Amino acid sequence: MAESGRCLNLCIVGDVGIGISSFIRTYLNATGARRLDATIENAVVPIILDQGDEAPWQARFIDNFGNPEFSKLRQASLCVAHVVFLCFRMDAQDTFTRLKDIWLPAYWHSGSAAPVFLVGLRSDLCNQGNKVSCISREKAIAFAECVGALSFLETSSFSSDSVKQAVDQALAAAHLFHSLQWQLAPQPPPADPAPMEVQRPLVDEAREMTETDVKAESTWLMHEQVNLSVRSRELDAEMLKKGLSELGLTPTRQHAFLRLDLVGLGLTSVEAVRPYGHLQYLDVSRNQLRTLQPLGALRLLLHLNASHNLLIRTQNFAAPDALETMDLSYNLITSLDDWGVHKYLRELKLRGNFIDTIGPGLRRSAELRLLDVSENYIPRIENLNDLGVRTLLLEQNRLTSLEGVGTLTQLHVLNVRHNNITSISALKANDVPRLRKLVISDNRISLIKEIEELRDFYFLVELVVQPNPVGQLPHFRAQVAHRLQNLRSLDGQMVSAENKVKADIIYGADINARKEVFEQLLPRETFVDRRLVTEEGIQASELQQFGKWGDAGPFGLPPDVTKENGGVGVRTSLQQAQFQQCMAKAWCGGVPIAGVLDLVDFAAPFVAFSVTDADLPAILEAVAEGGVEELRLGAATLSEAGVAEVLAFMAELSRPLHVDLAGCVSVVALGEHLSSLFPYEQGCSLEVAGCGLPKVLEDQLRNRGRAEEARRHAAEAKQRNAERVASYMAEQAKLEMFAADHCNADQAPPMRLPLCHPARWQEGGSQEAENEYKAYRALNPDGLKHENIGEGEEERLAWTIVQKDGSSLTLSIDELSAIQKQKDDMLKDWGYNGWDEWEGEYDAELPKPPKSPESRELPLAFETTFGDVREAPDLCGFMLWVGVMPNLDIVEEEKRMREEQDRRFELDEEERRRQQASWQHQRESWEAEWREEQKRCATLSEAACHVYEAEPKQPYRGSGQIIAHFTFIRLGSRLRGNDPLTPHTDFGLKRISEKPKPKPKKGTDIHEVIGSGIIAIEAATGTGFGLHALEVVLRNHANDDAEVAVPCGTIFQHVDWQHRQNLMVSIDYVVQVPAGKTVHKQMSAYCMNSSCACSCGNPMALTDFYCDDAQVLQDQMSVWAHFDSCFRKRT
Repeated sequence: MAESGRCLNLCIVGDVGIGISSFIRTYLNATGARRLDATIENAVVPIILDQGDEAPWQARFIDNFGNPEFSKLRQASLCVAHVVFLCFRMDAQDTFTRLKDIWLPAYWHSGSAAPVFLVGLRSDLCNQGNKVSCISREKAIAFAECVGALSFLETSSFSSDSVKQAVDQALAAAHLFHSLQWQLAPQPPPADPAPMEVQRPLVDEAREMTETDVKAESTWLMHEQVNLSVRSRELDAEMLKKGLSELGLTPTRQHAFLRLDLVGLGLTSVEAVRPYGHLQYLDVSRNQLRTLQPLGALRLLLHLNASHNLLIRTQNFAAPDALETMDLSYNLITSLDDWGVHKYLRELKLRGNFIDTIGPGLRRSAELRLLDVSENYIPRIENLNDLGVRTLLLEQNRLTSLEGVGTLTQLHVLNVRHNNITSISALKANDVPRLRKLVISDNRISLIKEIEELRDFYFLVELVVQPNPVGQLPHFRAQVAHRLQNLRSLDGQMVSAENKVKADIIYGADINARKEVFEQLLPRETFVDRRLVTEEGIQASELQQFGKWGDAGPFGLPPDVTKENGGVGVRTSLQQAQFQQCMAKAWCGGVPIAGVLDLVDFAAPFVAFSVTDADLPAILEAVAEGGVEELRLGAATLSEAGVAEVLAFMAELSRPLHVDLAGCVSVVALGEHLSSLFPYEQGCSLEVAGCGLPKVLEDQLRNRGRAEEARRHAAEAKQRNAERVASYMAEQAKLEMFAADHCNADQAPPMRLPLCHPARWQEGGSQEAENEYKAYRALNPDGLKHENIGEGEEERLAWTIVQKDGSSLTLSIDELSAIQKQKDDMLKDWGYNGWDEWEGEYDAELPKPPKSPESRELPLAFETTFGDVREAPDLCGFMLWVGVMPNLDIVEEEKRMREEQDRRFELDEEERRRQQASWQHQRESWEAEWREEQKRCATLSEAACHVYEAEPKQPYRGSGQIIAHFTFIRLGSRLRGNDPLTPHTDFGLKRISEKPKPKPKKGTDIHEVIGSGIIAIEAATGTGFGLHALEVVLRNHANDDAEVAVPCGTIFQHVDWQHRQNLMVSIDYVVQVPAGKTVHKQMSAYCMNSSCACSCGNPMALTDFYCDDAQVLQDQMSVWAHFDSCFRKRT
């Protein structure tokens, strides 16, 4: 299949192992393309687009995004994409969470403007009743709308129609984006690294590289050795037999097959080709090869086609002596590498890779005649000095000019279609005198003068310009034909002699001769120029349409979007997606500029939009949720009421905010009221240049002095808040353990892990274990001591420690071996497998063995205390101290295995029964204590509910549990029975029945609409704290739409004893709930009690309490400070 250069890249983003390969395979099978492409990864297949475009197209599926081996390709993969699939498994909540936390921010930080689709895989599992817990379709649709995805696509590999419909819809969007992509301003790669949540490695890449790995450059080595996997398919004799052809003479004058075709066989290795050293032509395209190392044995190879594979390097095999042509198109290559060893190379094709620079590797390729690096990520032409290249193909890259092409003095054909080129002035006839064909379509060339300067290229006969802005100039073909007399073809159509004559007539080539003849024949008549099209007429049309002569502007005439969307002000799907993406980025604090929401500067006109009054609720909510410090609205089409709404929001915000309204015509309508409404003392600032206001007022609204001081204080407070949050998160292990031990349950949880377990040494929760260790060392300063016991033949080695009661515990060698094995099992239970590659006896003097890739790091306090855990006698002694005794079954096994044992003895059954009885007693004591605590907690809850909850109860409403929980915390997290209930006022809470909340400025308060029965809460869920920590599902039972106000300070509690955070809404919300519909609303919330673990998807209930103290509601640190002070006031 001939390469067309028209390829749509579909970048598929998501975790490894969620069914992406099955998704691609299903599409290829459904379209019949599977037989044309043996590889699923990196598949490139022909497609047919119903767009009236007869040109052939291809679709490329860029997979492996989540694979750590391809981490270097992620930036380029997203930047070359024409559409992006954000994938998750419908039956796996963790894949959806990682999509939100890792892959979506990775897309944002790449700077890609490609449209996005949210894709749910394995949807068939959601149709199996209640057997599998799946992410609801409603939740996925809401998330897609929230983050600016064009739509949510639900697919299953068992339904080829669903997969084909999803891909076809994405291809249509990709084709539209491809046709508009020339408008995009050049996007340089991000200078700063992506945020930590994006860079956080996947589970299977969280490994510690050894020194040997680094020296061996294991990134590519690991990839190329994947051929050894069990799924590999190697070349066999039958394939060789079918592929050999073209019988000819070898250099030794012997007959042999000179050609071997192995196309589309799914090969992962071609090791069997080594003996065929006489081959001159080899085609191994459309396989799954990761290395070409066996081809180094083919010393006579002249032509090699290894396109459509999984290669990530160009120089991964020994160079044949006389290689002439090399095709490595559509692989995963990121660098051009050094081609100096290929002295006779004439053609090099690297189309469709991820090369971001033309390095110096081709400088010694003196015989190179054709270089194809189309469909890569190259920003400039460089390092091609004095090469004899005749054909240079640079389609679909990131070029902004033709600087550097002048060094190719032998160039005949230049193709730079589909880049970001604004000028071709760098292309000079003196530098490239033999240029015959030039393709510059799909760029941003706007001046006819640029085309006119090509007249000096005497041999230029074929030119492709359209589409470009310059092509929209009136009578463009005639203008070009007049200026470039040697042209034979323009935009794929022949320029005939008749076309050139007509063009010359337009420009008056014969006007003087005609006038002279007319005057000779009719001297008494006035000559009249009857041409319908003239040079003056063209200039007048240009001036009318574009405002200047010979310049169509950077983007030409704007498209008539009103006809497409049905009215003025109606956004296209891409514009609306861009708006939603801006909101989602603001929720995350601003991307790519932290703290900034920019609604003025856009990557291209086709995604640009103007802000209206209808957008303000979403914008202001995003600013409040994301902590945005600068809001850029520019010349937004706001009304006077809209500007006033922005000012009111600034006044209510508890922190300084800068708003840019430069050029907004409605600002001047507020006149003198603007200054009186503006919150100067709060440190806010407003840019209103170009709005028609006096210069004095403009400077006054900039509020420079107070704004800078307020921003400095806000930054300091933000830093303190971040440190407090980090301190809280460091204690999650301890808090999670407490919650697991004390939460409501039908039966007692497992006994607590012993203090010697790494889980008890995690940051923030290791104090009890450290204190116990200090007590152990106080009685055992030498730790676990070994000594000889007995005399003569009875002498034996033993280990002793002093126990808590002062008695001595002695271990035999077998018991010590048993406790060491128990220690190893304990560490494996934690997830530490650091000795998996260790063989032989432990020896502290030997170097530390490498850790297994899946090994979990030990807590810092644990490693600091016990050091190397391979032997760790101190850890074994501490295990004995906290009550972990040698397992008698292991002791017996050790005795049986010892070859030095002189005699065997039976296991002491009495000792076994004693240990079992001791363990059973501990378990019964733990369960009895747990049940008693549950009873005391239940009693406290009943008392609180009796006081604070009325009958009948409404679903997801309640106020008693939070008071019971706060009382529990205030009593030191230990109840004694009949404990007094602490009143809500002691915690600074207000009760609606006692002190009604002020009426909200917009909408109806949530308590009021729920109390009236108009709105019902169908679900409320808490997850963590901060951004979107609370999700509430509201249903409207009325026949009219409702606006539900959820004010800042509204409190939600856990429905029972979970010992997790209670949540308080952190900003004002107004939720639109259509009549008879259900709305899922995510809200940002503060954690109220820092002594409890984060919520993790727990059900919540709306309470009748609220907090309206502005000082408390400033930030998370202030909320914790307030309630911690309340909890410390013990009754």
